[in-house]
Amino acid sequence: MKPTSELLKESQEQLSQTELAIKDLEKMLGLMNKRFDELNGMMIGLGQALTLEERKRDDYRKRE
Repeated sequence: MKPTSELLKESQEQLSQTELAIKDLEKMLGLMNKRFDELNGMMIGLGQALTLEERKRDDYRKRE
């Protein structure tokens, strides 16, 4: 059986490692959210461009 002080030290080390892992995950999540926002903005822009092209085509067809 390990002494209480050694068990406490091991627990503190594990807690420290867990906290570091959580910080890394939070950082990765932040980067993923940023990239998602960028991609979402690109999709919105693409959708607007396609809508504009569709309107141009419709206007052209109406003139024919």
